Formats: sequence, C-alpha cells, structure tokens
Amino acid sequence: MDGSIILGLLNNIAVLLVLTMIYDYSWIRQETPFNFLKGIRTGAIIGGMGLILMMTPSTLSPGIVFDSRSILLSLSGLFFGTIPTVVAMIITGVYRLTLGGDGTLMGISVIITSGSIGIAWKYFRPNWKNRYYIFELLAMGMVVHLVMLANTVFLPGSVFKETFVAIAFPTMLIYPAGTILLGIVMVKMYKSWTNRKAKEQLSETERRFSSLLENVSMISVMYDTHGRILHCNRYFLELTGYTMEEVIGESWLDKFIHPDDRDEIGKVMEELISEQLYNQQFENDILKKDGSGIRIYWHNTILRSEEGGILGGASIGENVTQKRLEEEQLVEAKRKAEESDRLKSIFLTNMSHEIRTPMNAILGFTNLLSDNELPGPQKEKYVSIIKHSGNRLLQIINDILDISKLDAMQMSLQYSDSSLFDICINTFESFRQSQLLKEKSAIRISLDYPEELEELVLKTDCNRLQQVLDNLITNAIKYTDKGEIIFGLNLEDKGRKVRFTVSDTGRGIPKEVGDMVFERFRQVEEHEYHEGSGLGLSISKGLIKLLGGEIWYESEPGKGSTFYFTIPCYATTKIEIDKTVQEPGKLNLEGKHVIIAEDDEDSYYLLSTFFDGTNAVIHHAENGKSCLELLEKISPDLILLDINMPIVTGFECLEEIRTRRPNALVIVQTAYAGSEERDRIMNSGAHGFIAKPFDKQELFEVIAKVSNHYYR
Repeated sequence: MDGSIILGLLNNIAVLLVLTMIYDYSWIRQETPFNFLKGIRTGAIIGGMGLILMMTPSTLSPGIVFDSRSILLSLSGLFFGTIPTVVAMIITGVYRLTLGGDGTLMGISVIITSGSIGIAWKYFRPNWKNRYYIFELLAMGMVVHLVMLANTVFLPGSVFKETFVAIAFPTMLIYPAGTILLGIVMVKMYKSWTNRKAKEQLSETERRFSSLLENVSMISVMYDTHGRILHCNRYFLELTGYTMEEVIGESWLDKFIHPDDRDEIGKVMEELISEQLYNQQFENDILKKDGSGIRIYWHNTILRSEEGGILGGASIGENVTQKRLEEEQLVEAKRKAEESDRLKSIFLTNMSHEIRTPMNAILGFTNLLSDNELPGPQKEKYVSIIKHSGNRLLQIINDILDISKLDAMQMSLQYSDSSLFDICINTFESFRQSQLLKEKSAIRISLDYPEELEELVLKTDCNRLQQVLDNLITNAIKYTDKGEIIFGLNLEDKGRKVRFTVSDTGRGIPKEVGDMVFERFRQVEEHEYHEGSGLGLSISKGLIKLLGGEIWYESEPGKGSTFYFTIPCYATTKIEIDKTVQEPGKLNLEGKHVIIAEDDEDSYYLLSTFFDGTNAVIHHAENGKSCLELLEKISPDLILLDINMPIVTGFECLEEIRTRRPNALVIVQTAYAGSEERDRIMNSGAHGFIAKPFDKQELFEVIAKVSNHYYR
C-alpha cells in the first residue's frame, strides 16, 4: 500500500475536524427552529469543506483520486439531515465532474451513496445517539465504505484490480475509524450542549420556582434528617413573625410545634424521611412567634443527593386557618339550624297545647254557664276557671310579643319611682292566693324582706320588674312538688345594686343544662310536658339586661335551685307606704253621656255591661264615621275610643274630637300595649289609655283618674 495514500487520508481527516466546529457553533447552538435557508447555508459550508478535501487528494493514477468526502457526506447526512447534505452532494458532485478522468463515474457514485446512507441512517435509526452510539457509527462507517469499494466496478477494467488492491485496506481501516472518531467527537459535542442546555433550563426553572415560592401565598420549608430548618420562604416568615436568622438551623419540632403535638408530628417526620409515610399530605397547627396557632395543610416530599441518598425533606404548606374556622362555623350554623328546627317543633307543640287547653276550658265552661238551673257556687267556680284560662291565654300572647320586641330591640322601659316593698308584698299576696299555688298544697311561699329596706324607693320600671319576679316564682312553683319557695332582696356592692333572690326546694337543674334555661322555647326536661311556653326565663334575661343588671342561678339536682338577679339601685326620696288594702266601690256617672266607639259587637256589649249601675247614658258608635256623626248630635262627657276602627281611624277621630268637643274626656282602648303606641296616643290628645284585655275595675280606675271622680 502506498504510504502517500494513508498520509493524504490522514490530512483529509484533520480537515474534517472542522466539521465538528460547524456542528457545534452553527447547528446545535441555534435557538431558532430549523428552516430551509439555514439548511442551504449549512450545506454550502459543508460542500466547501468537500471541495477542500477534493483539492488535496491522494492520486493513484491520472483521473483516479481518493479523499475523505465519503466520511464528510455520510456524517453530514447523519448529523445535519437532508437539505444540508443534498446541497453538499451537489457542490462536490459538480466539482468532481469538472475534474474528469477514469474515476469520474465512481467518484459521483461515492458522493451519492455516502450522503444517502447517512441521511437514511438518521431517519431510520432516530435513537442511534443513545447508549451504543459507537457501534452505530462503526456499522454506518462499514456500510458506507463497503459500498464505496463496491463502486470500483465503475472504473475501467485496466485499472480496476490495481485500484481495488490499493484502496481496500485503507478504505476498510482508516475510513471507518475516521467516521467513528469524528462521530464520537460530534456526539460528545451534542451531549455536552444538551447537558449545558438542560442545566441552564434547570437553573432557570429553579430560579422561577424559587421566585414563585417567594411571592406566592404558600409556605415553603426545607429541613435535614434531624428536623433542622435549612430554608424557608418570605411568606412563612411573614406568617409566623420570625426573621430568617431566628429560624435557620432551629429544630422544627421545638420551634413551631406545641409540646402536646411534638410526639405525633415527630413520628410523621421520621416516617417521611425514612420513606415509610404513605400519605404524604396532612395538616397540623404550628406556633407563631407570639404563641398563637395557625392551621397548615402540608404537601411533603423527600430531598435526595445525586447518589440517591436522603438529605432531608421539603414541605409546601397552605394556611387553612380561616378555611377551617369557616368550616367549623358552617358546622355550628348547621347544628344551630337543626336545633332551631327542633325547638320550633317543640314550640309549636307547646303552643298548640298551651292555647287549646285554656280555650277548651273557656268554651266548655261558657256553654255550661248557659244552664239557668246551675247552682250559684258552681257558676262561681266555672267563672273562676274561665278567668284563669283567659289569663293563661293572655300571658302566652304577652310572652310572644315581649320576645319579639326584645329581638327587634324595640322594648322600651317606663321608669318611675317605685316602692320595692309594695312590689314584693303585692307579689307575695298574689301568689299566696293564686290557683297555681293552691293546686300544690305541699308548698308554702314566704317573703324575706329586710325591715330596714321597707321604705326604699327606686327609679325603675316596676311593671317589668314585677314581670321578672312573676316568671321566676311561677317557674319555682312549677318545678317544686313540696317544700318552700322564698323570695326577697338585699342591697350589695355598697348599696349600688339591689339583688333579688328566688329559691325553691324543687327538682333542680342538671349541670349539663347550663345557660340553656335562658334560651327561648327551652325547658329543663324537654322530653316531658310542662305548662308554659318556654319563654319566661329568656324574657327575664332580656328585661334584666335592659334594666342594667344581670341574672344567674345556682342549682343542685334533687335539692332545688336559686335564681339571682340584680338591678342598679337608683334610690329616690323615701315615701310613706300606705299598707292598707283598698276595696273597690262604685262610680257615679248619673246624667253623663258616654260614647263607646267599638266596631266589635261583643266588645261593645261587654263594655256597656260594665256601665250597668252607673246611671250613665250610653251611645254606641260602630265605626269612626258613626263616632263623628254622634258628635254633631250630642255633647259627650266621656268617649271610650277604640284606636283601630274601620272607615275613620281612632287617630283621625282624636283630631276631630279636639276640634269639635274639646271638653270631652277621651280614653283610648287598644290591643297595642307598647310604650311607643301609648306615647303616640297621649300625644294625639287622649286623656287616658287602657290596654285590652281589661276588667271593670281597671276601666273604672282609669275613668276615675281622668275625671277626678271618687272610686274606692
């Protein structure tokens, strides 16, 4: 073998190393996608390299030359693809034609086959750059140059044998080796570039991720295998109130976990780091710098080294404190709604019973009273039952109205100078003679009133104070079967408060009931029926709060209960207490004209009956218009005016009465007993006010008051 051939081929391979530079700097580093013009430019450069190779060939004989264009074109097809390789093949092919000689046909054939094999290898072996790429390069090099040897058939017969023998060894040894060498360098360049690109992308991804964690409202924490904090983001510091210096290197468990939870959370961290934690999501409370807690929902993962060893853990956390609070509030609201629905059912059941029971008594005994042969004592008993049942109905209505006013914050108080002794002694006498107490003969009631406070006068709403006492004593009687009920009062807080006490020896209140007794429609034993609406204590609590005091109780099941409430002691001048009992008498209205303006026929009949024996002249106005017409015919001395009448309202009548009959006394009767209604009526020109329902004595006391008539 001619040594000049081998030397020429080695020189060609040195030139081919430039191909690696083209691949590195003008191909794989291009950021823009491949385009046609780029392929042509690259192909022209590769073709130019082919011309250089062909200008420094090894010449066997005139017209028969050898160079490394087969290596160039096959690697071009393998690495650059179709367009650059075809362009290079055209350039080198044209040049070979211009050279001419016996080897022209073989030269053109080698150009075409080398480039085509490289292109085919690229597209039919797309993953050739993987693990065994050296074997791929060797195989392609062998194929290309076996085909190159086969192309010697295109040489003239006179030089075929000599040429084949001369080039066989270098073709199958140096050419494939050159192909492998250049291919390895180019693959290394490709992988080096892709690695650098991947690292740059990874670095950029890490930068963006770190920036995201720094700016998003999510906690980011990293810790080593001992639970020491390695890194945390700004949001975590803002949330907990710490600085970076106060956190880094600190134990997660000691710094942020409550002592009661450290064992549980420590176990979770151990399982995570030892890869035994199957559920890598959980939530727990962490401590802020001020000692308060926040609820965090965690997503956890393991940190590993390049060798796969465990370095620690990383956690992304969401602050779910408000979310959990809202969920708890939703659960509580649901519970309250269900409880409210249950209480509504209890209330409706109780109300049905409370209303139907007295109504049954009223209607039943009213029918019995129609019997003319009924004995007198029995009639009195029936009347007493009817009156008692009517009072029960009235109490239910008053309770519902009161609780509605308290809810709407429309309950107003009427303060006046009130004798506490009068309130207490009247309450005592009222209950001592009540049917409720008479039905429980084993109970006695007593009043504990300090003698030194008998002349104490307070500025308060005596009616509302009386209502609270009535509610507490009624409850005491209801839940006591035998023993004693004691109520009274004392001064406390250096005389700035009056404390009232109502105690009983009844069944008591279980501890688990708590302040439920002050909730509306609630009763201590809701599974049993007890007379009442379940509103008394709720109303009492609302009234005491309005009066500026507080209410509470002490109880022991089986031994009784004691209710306490306080009101401010706004003491006024002492007054003499008239302790004599006044008996009702008669009212003399002889010759007086009285208009009863009432659209309800039954109510008119009742009122007109009240005036039997007074010698008054009664006139009936069935509506507001009739009342005004009567004013034209007579000059009334007294008008009982229903405020809610058809055609012309009571308020419109008041205006006309003040104009037409200014000397007539007007007493307004209404079912609206609120203080606002009363103030409006009195400001409209009425002389007196009486709330329905009322009895004869109450009516005559109001008449006597506005007319200065004697009524005792």
